Amino acid sequence: MNITSNKWYYAKLLVGIVAISFSPLAVKLVSFSTSVSAFYRSFYAALFFLLMSLFKHKEEYGVRHFRWLLPSIIAGIFLGIDLEVWHKTIIFLGAGPATFLGNSQIIFITLFAAFIFREKIPVMYYVTVAMVMAGLYLLTPSATATVGRTVGYLLGLIVGFTYAGMLIGLRYAKSRSAGKYPELLSLSAVFWVAALVIALYAVTVEHASLVVWDGRSHVIMMVTAFMCQTLGWYLINNSITEIPAHEGSLLLMLQPLLATVWGCIFFFEPLGAVQVLGIILTLAGIIIYQLRYASKTSGVRLGFDE
Repeated sequence: MNITSNKWYYAKLLVGIVAISFSPLAVKLVSFSTSVSAFYRSFYAALFFLLMSLFKHKEEYGVRHFRWLLPSIIAGIFLGIDLEVWHKTIIFLGAGPATFLGNSQIIFITLFAAFIFREKIPVMYYVTVAMVMAGLYLLTPSATATVGRTVGYLLGLIVGFTYAGMLIGLRYAKSRSAGKYPELLSLSAVFWVAALVIALYAVTVEHASLVVWDGRSHVIMMVTAFMCQTLGWYLINNSITEIPAHEGSLLLMLQPLLATVWGCIFFFEPLGAVQVLGIILTLAGIIIYQLRYASKTSGVRLGFDE
């Protein structure tokens, strides 16, 4: 790999990271309820991925098997639950804490990989789990107008768990495809299923209407779906495998940090000394995990949450 192409991959990765870092802000900018915003985020992302797959129709629609479909559907179910809970967590706790809590997926991915793919769990994993879990608890606001620290913390861990389930589902979909994997079509299926899961919850549990006529909010959701879910994921997926694994993993840690900064700047989200300590402890645990373990395994690409 020459120096020019190497720089290009780094540039694409950074652009993707910056794009997805704005993702949680959209939830606070729209007039939609959290369930409705999660639905439209998924709906528009599914549509954009489907349109992108049409441009690669020879590769995407030339695949004669559908072994990738069932794992993609399972991934979509996990993603639907993830987005439903994550959108609520953003409102309850703030963009920064909610995004950091979602990055607890690195813990659950290892557990999934151990049970499903029979990967060994090293001793270092337990050390980093203790650091990350403690750090995440500290950075969770002590109390908000709606939930306490413990409830907010548990909601964040649910986001991490379900996001890990989605990533493992995508990993399994690709492994089942034997080298012929329609990635864009698979991602479109994932988001269609996620939109369906969210719609079912919104209509049956919250008795919410998904037909909301607010042009400004729809535009914000469309831009978010395209910039974060579609373009952001695509740039990261197509660049992170072309640079050293440990460097890519560490660069991905910019995403929750930037989300925290944007929350402080645009929404004046408070950030006390205890939360800063929690962020430092969380990042330290994740960095140790990535350098000592994650980059040495065949694991799923980590860290680009939502």
